[in-house]
Amino acid sequence: MGKLTAREKWFIYQGWDAQGGTKPDFKYWLKENEARLAQEAPSDWLSVDEEQPTETGIYLVTMLVGSMTAKTVVTTCRCVMSEHYGARWMEGDWQKVTHWQPLPAPPEE
Repeated sequence: MGKLTAREKWFIYQGWDAQGGTKPDFKYWLKENEARLAQEAPSDWLSVDEEQPTETGIYLVTMLVGSMTAKTVVTTCRCVMSEHYGARWMEGDWQKVTHWQPLPAPPEE
C-alpha cells in the first residue's frame, strides 16, 4: 500500500471515501485501508490530558466511543472555550475525546 494522497487525507478528515462517495462508503473504505492509515498516522496528536486548544473551533480528534466496548475513532469535534471552565469538548453520550490536532488545510487543486 502506498502513501495517502492529499485528496485521500482531505476526504478522510471530511468523513467521505476517497472517491467522494457517501459516509457508509467511507466506513467501508476506512476498514479496507486501516493498515495504511495506521502507517500514515499523524505524529502531532496532542493528548487532552496534557494540552487543550486555546481557541473555539472544530478539531480533528481521536475519540473513545461506546459504553461497554469502547472503540477509538478518528473524527471531528467542536471545542468551545469558556472563561470559567477552559476548553470544553462537545462530546455526546458514551464519547470521550482523548487526543486532538488542528484540521489540515484543504487540498489545493
